Amino acid sequence: MRFLLCFLISVASWGFGAEVPVRNGLVLRLEAGAQDLLRQSASFPSLGNMQPADAWLDGSDAHAQAVQPVGDRRPFFFKSADAAFFRFDGKDDFLALAGPRRLTPAVTLFVLAAPRGNAGSFSAMFSTAENGRNDYTSGLNLDQGASPTGDLSVVNVEGAGMNGVRDLLVPSILGAAERPFGGFHVFTVRSQIGKDGTELFFDGIKAGTRDRLESNIGLDQIHIGARRYSNEGAQLPCAQGFFQGDIAAVFVYDRALSDAERGAVEQHLMNQTAALHAMAGGTSGHPLETLADAPVVQMLVPGFTVQELPLRIGNLDNVRYRHDGKLVALGYDGRIHLLSDSDGDGLEDKDELFWDQTTMRGAIGMEVTRPGDPRGAGVFVASKGKVSFFPDRNGDNRADEEQVVAADGRRPFTEWTRWDSRWIRRMARSISASAARISPTATSSTRSPASRSTMCAASAARSSG
Repeated sequence: MRFLLCFLISVASWGFGAEVPVRNGLVLRLEAGAQDLLRQSASFPSLGNMQPADAWLDGSDAHAQAVQPVGDRRPFFFKSADAAFFRFDGKDDFLALAGPRRLTPAVTLFVLAAPRGNAGSFSAMFSTAENGRNDYTSGLNLDQGASPTGDLSVVNVEGAGMNGVRDLLVPSILGAAERPFGGFHVFTVRSQIGKDGTELFFDGIKAGTRDRLESNIGLDQIHIGARRYSNEGAQLPCAQGFFQGDIAAVFVYDRALSDAERGAVEQHLMNQTAALHAMAGGTSGHPLETLADAPVVQMLVPGFTVQELPLRIGNLDNVRYRHDGKLVALGYDGRIHLLSDSDGDGLEDKDELFWDQTTMRGAIGMEVTRPGDPRGAGVFVASKGKVSFFPDRNGDNRADEEQVVAADGRRPFTEWTRWDSRWIRRMARSISASAARISPTATSSTRSPASRSTMCAASAARSSG
């Protein structure tokens, strides 16, 4: 018989009074925001803001405690009216929870945390192990790998039935964008026996997986903010690999949650991040709210007004005004539109195709030629793997041809003006980055419904100043 194991670890601000959406199998519920009530109930002295914490009380039915008896190894407790977290210094701070022998074949772990640095040496948010054994052979560990990193780019998941270090924060659907330290994220590990049995989810998005052999995960010794292991023969497993950052919540389930259950817990934790970020930044904040009768487009930059154009064109991602007043609009599908005002009311209401062929994938950058250019009103476009130029020499508002001016970082053409060359070089440098960001199968049909239903062909933002 196969069993499932899921661990859920989350570090972020606690939603005061919010109930955990899934309780079945919950064996550890550490929430920073619940500490005042839990400590009062247990007749513990209260923790003040920015005070070293002696214990993190468990809100599950087990009523356990993750403790640190050594004063200078205690994380600091930060709290406000609607958020709280524990801050670990990355040097020697950690909390430990010891319990009776407990083995489980499946685990789901959620951690709401904000890593603030990574000095290497397997800086860990969470680890668990059997008594007297290393976490990476008998339990589960969630850390940032062996080497130092300058951003949140490595998440190593190891444990029983898994052989060796494995970074599961692979780009895949997460894209190639940088992830700087300091932001709160929900890290979810669901581990069960079998091929691709151990999965990492980052803010609810599936990242990497790894196989797991027949094994049990020990929950005897749990460390928050550190690993538990030793590779020295005479030294039994001990705390090391200390975490630098903030942790707001850690949930552990002794089963593999379904995708629906996992998503519900992740959303519960992600709802807390606005208040956590505000508190960590010294301000106040709250989650985004849905507005009733909200405008189709909202401009948040002062000095601008927004008007919706009476056109419906999907997947536009770039607009530029041409020197003659026509609005050039680039579609993600590679088609180029010319929008004009036919009745003089100041709003573009007519759509004509300047380029109607789908020769580009993931067209994302655009520039137009300057007035008086001998090639007419041409358009440069950066797309996946190339930069193209579309001249209009006869002025009929239709592109004559596509000329590939740079491909994979090379410039096959040289007859460009100094202004052209600057733009081409800039776009050519972005080709590799854009290729990494755009999935090979990402076309207009695979984008989200919100993207496909781009509200109007172009909602032009016009300066009111």
